[in-house]
Amino acid sequence: MLVSLALYNGLTLPVTFPKALYRKLLHEEVSELHHIVDGWPDFERGLKAILEWDESDGSVEDTFGLTYEFTADQLGERLSRDMNASSRWPQFCDVDANAASNPSDALPVTNENRNNYVSDFIRYLTDNSIRPQFEAFRKGFFACIDHRSVNLFNADILQSVVEGIQIIDIREMRRITDYNGWDSTHQSIKDFWSIVESYDNSRKRKLLEFVTASDRVPVGGMKNMVFIINKNGVGDERLPSSSTCYGVLMLPQYTSKDAMKKKLDMALDNTEGFGLP
Repeated sequence: MLVSLALYNGLTLPVTFPKALYRKLLHEEVSELHHIVDGWPDFERGLKAILEWDESDGSVEDTFGLTYEFTADQLGERLSRDMNASSRWPQFCDVDANAASNPSDALPVTNENRNNYVSDFIRYLTDNSIRPQFEAFRKGFFACIDHRSVNLFNADILQSVVEGIQIIDIREMRRITDYNGWDSTHQSIKDFWSIVESYDNSRKRKLLEFVTASDRVPVGGMKNMVFIINKNGVGDERLPSSSTCYGVLMLPQYTSKDAMKKKLDMALDNTEGFGLP
């Protein structure tokens, strides 16, 4: 319901859900490896290796040693179920010694059944094992919004509407930036953007959070956000600071690019914002 309320009010959330969740909300099928790559990259790589295995290098059965079952941890118990059987995946209320027992007669995964194994594994991962929890989430998600409005989106767009855009385009950020006390051609400003352009995306998101209190670009892109660089004195002993309510970075003038990078990194690495105890 909180996600629904945020979406209704046009607010993005600092969450990262797998793309499969959005596909399920849109009643789209989750059945292919590329549907789970962002949420479960290790599973995707392992299942892909099974599908691509050349039996001239050994049988699938002997090489991987897998049985036709799905296994997961639940409330500290290791649960397994034969995916060829019709047994229900146990829920929280009925996890006990019997529910946690592993199947003893599950068939091995072979070259002949590996395609079915991968399809069933994805089904158990994204549906069978979490069905009651997902249905509860779906009910809350549509508490404040209409199904028909959400169906206008595809999974990628719906994800960006809920989570914001996590890829930071520095050229676009530079284009929308305003300056107070600085000129955009000043060497310190050139040094600042040179430093920021060298950051990886996680570091860019850290900078955006430092200045705006959110590490996501709002829906609609950079043009819908405020980013201001304000001159805040002179001296290498000063640290950059910010006013997140107004999207203002208060940047001192440093004697060198190296001094600026050192102080900027120090500010980003030692800031928790509202999370500060």
